[in-house]
Amino acid sequence: MPFLTAGMFVWGGGPVVLPMLMTFLTPQWISPTIFLAGISFAEMMPGPVFNISCFLGIQLAINSGWNWLPGIAVCWAGLMGPGITLIFGAYTLWDELRKQRLYQHALPGLNAAAVGLLVPTMFVVYDTLQERSPWQAGSRALVVLAYYFIELCKVNVPAVVVAFGAAGLCWALAQ
Repeated sequence: MPFLTAGMFVWGGGPVVLPMLMTFLTPQWISPTIFLAGISFAEMMPGPVFNISCFLGIQLAINSGWNWLPGIAVCWAGLMGPGITLIFGAYTLWDELRKQRLYQHALPGLNAAAVGLLVPTMFVVYDTLQERSPWQAGSRALVVLAYYFIELCKVNVPAVVVAFGAAGLCWALAQ
């Protein structure tokens, strides 16, 4: 049910569902650390919503003693099903809907609501990461530096991930 509920709110991007899934699933069904690992794995590949549903499906199936394949199928169908249904259900009406004045006026509000739903994602994920970090000030510094290198210096994202992962590993080994 959490995947179906979250799947109904995928408007403007997959990250909208992350705080919902995190609230529903952690810590009783899946550890926050594993959930955060799933986010990082999913974000490294195209189609993060699809990938996070599959990752969580495997984790939940393993934790429940199920085969992993039905776990993937159930989580994927719950998360992707509402959007797919809407696409095929509204496809025939789409051209007519775009011409409607009410729709044209409502769309900016819907987009603003999607952005509003994205903002909590940043805080939920950040707070969870902060709680688990053994080096909180250093973690914040690495996040700011990684953002700087990716956005302002235009360094390749995988290179930044590897470099900052290595920096974190070096710090952990130095402890």
